[in-house]
Amino acid sequence: MNVSIKNALLFAFGGTVGGFVGYLVGDLIVYKLQEETVKEMEDETLKDEMAVVVPNIGVNYTDYSKQLEKLASRYKGVEEREMPAIQIVKYDDLAKYDSKYVMEEIAYYEVDGVFSTENEEPIANFNELFGEDISKNFGAGSEDPDIVYVLNENTIVIYEITRVHGSYASLVLGMPLEKENKKPAARRVPKRKKSAEYDEDSES
Repeated sequence: MNVSIKNALLFAFGGTVGGFVGYLVGDLIVYKLQEETVKEMEDETLKDEMAVVVPNIGVNYTDYSKQLEKLASRYKGVEEREMPAIQIVKYDDLAKYDSKYVMEEIAYYEVDGVFSTENEEPIANFNELFGEDISKNFGAGSEDPDIVYVLNENTIVIYEITRVHGSYASLVLGMPLEKENKKPAARRVPKRKKSAEYDEDSES
């Protein structure tokens, strides 16, 4: 084999090998380009979908956070500002509670410190119903020195408590009076009941 033929064969072989390698490299490049193109298309599609779901409204998240903090600050300690479960209410404010609360009349016998229902049954848990030391608050906002109104959120009741200048034992149970207090104490009529009776008399 002469030199010319040998060089030609080597050239042809090199060309074949080079062409094959070039084909592989080119195919790999084309594959990568296609992969990047598909990825870019998917990214653009995702951006378009997000633009529909969450439009770009130019939110300044720093300012937005400050606004939220400002709004939340209004409600700090809201529990402390809420209406107490048990509180004294004024006579003039009773009308605004009529739609939600039931009114009950309670008698307080100051001599023996007994609270009783309208049926003259003694009340044992009066602190839970009326609050502590309610007997010291007669006349508070009631326009009557012997009446106090107590609103209880737990029972949804407004209690009209009327002080009776006498004892439960003698006036209700009929026990004999002590020597120094032989004269029976008069039982007071609740303020609202007196007002109703006055209106009936005026109409008649």
